[in-house]
Amino acid sequence: METLHDAKQHPFKTSTYFASLSVAAYFMKTNPTKLQFERQLTECANDLAIVGDPIRNPHSDKHIQHLVYCANAGLLRRTNLAVFSVMWTDNYDPAVDVYEARCKLLKVGWFEWPERVIDIGILGHWRWLERVMIDYDINPDEWVHQ
Repeated sequence: METLHDAKQHPFKTSTYFASLSVAAYFMKTNPTKLQFERQLTECANDLAIVGDPIRNPHSDKHIQHLVYCANAGLLRRTNLAVFSVMWTDNYDPAVDVYEARCKLLKVGWFEWPERVIDIGILGHWRWLERVMIDYDINPDEWVHQ
């Protein structure tokens, strides 16, 4: 009863809380998964494979090839932060059972973690993967000599 009474007395505050909760719920609902990243990475690699070497953007190609290598080696990890996700690379595949892979002191540390982040996923999209594919079919070095 007190909650309803407070909501009637402060409608702006109530609507702000409700809107914030609704936006957070929408962000959580559309948070992309690792499977979505892998699907989008496969589509990007296929798009790059169709484009010939002379017109392929070397920056896009290098980035996508690195991500494909990490995906094939089992190094990709996803950290879910409720409203968005972070894809990052680990040192070893979880199936590897050597001392270096299991030792807690040799795991990726907090200070190392920012340089290992490879993408940020929010609202159902992986932002950096989409950004690197904007001009994947334009080679900026193709017209340097003219």
